[in-house]
Amino acid sequence: MNPYILIIDADAQAAKITGAVISQIASTVDLKIASNIQDGWSLMQQRWPDLLLIDPSQHQSHALKLIQRIKTVNPATRVVVIASIPTPALRRRMSDLAVELYFEKPLLLPLCEGELRALMHTGEPDAPSAMAVSIAR
Repeated sequence: MNPYILIIDADAQAAKITGAVISQIASTVDLKIASNIQDGWSLMQQRWPDLLLIDPSQHQSHALKLIQRIKTVNPATRVVVIASIPTPALRRRMSDLAVELYFEKPLLLPLCEGELRALMHTGEPDAPSAMAVSIAR
């Protein structure tokens, strides 16, 4: 079965770009895009993703609850946060939730390719690129 990757981003254009980059990194994935937390949750009820890429900025409290639920119910799902409205509080919360990678927009996804590729293939991110924001754990 191909790895299942779910992107949740209210910005449809950003989600398409993210999906295109993921497709270049791994051509044999099942890729779904949801424009909101509720649609993302519905997709997760059908199949838990191996990798979730999420911009929590539009509905931050719902996104945080979703990430917390994923980390509790299915900790094998790796979570990559791509924040369009980053704040120090969001960084702290993502650290508390132990997300695998945390980026802030504007983001040049091709510069993150090595980290994303390593995360998809080994379950662990590669050495952080210049685009990754350090969140202490």
